[in-house]
Amino acid sequence: MRKRKNKVPFSFTVLGTSSALPTSKRYPSAYVLNVHERIFLLDCGEGTQLLLRKYHFKMGRLNHIFISHTHGDHTFGLFGLLSSFSLMGRDHDLHIYGSPELENIISVHLQLFDIKLAYLLVFHPVNCKKSSLIYEDKNITIESFPLKHRIPTCGFLFREKLQLRKLKKEMLELYHIPIENRLAIKKGADFLLPAGKVIPNTVLTKDPALP
Repeated sequence: MRKRKNKVPFSFTVLGTSSALPTSKRYPSAYVLNVHERIFLLDCGEGTQLLLRKYHFKMGRLNHIFISHTHGDHTFGLFGLLSSFSLMGRDHDLHIYGSPELENIISVHLQLFDIKLAYLLVFHPVNCKKSSLIYEDKNITIESFPLKHRIPTCGFLFREKLQLRKLKKEMLELYHIPIENRLAIKKGADFLLPAGKVIPNTVLTKDPALP
């Protein structure tokens, strides 16, 4: 395990890697992906919420949970986490992605233990038999893809979208770059002067600001 690093585009924290039986040194499966300070939880084994606190993740930034399959070592921590969110006064939506069976498991658990959530729980069924785009925003896409296991199981592929580079105004004026060429340069293209000289993209642009 490692402490997460702040203010980086992506950071990945392993909370647990143990299988069905936790130990004093290893917790069941749970992982956190930090994307520009937005927190995504992958699987939620027993003890996950304790580890989220231990590594100082802000619970309010956790709005999306992805469950690979319904075996207990990947889900037993989910029910306590859902209840704790209510006790902490959560009032914004929580999105859960997983096989259709998981929705029924969560619903039955909440009913049996008379848990009334103070926030909206939004379930997104995932077809674990084929690859699918299951989430997209301005910065990333997330795709599910099938994995081989005894029950329907899927993995999750996070991709960062291409961020357009920022044009340097002084370079645009220096090389008299036409408007119709500027989008291609933002996407990483070099510029060819009429005399045949190539102006590298790194001269014309700078890194985009972090979201």
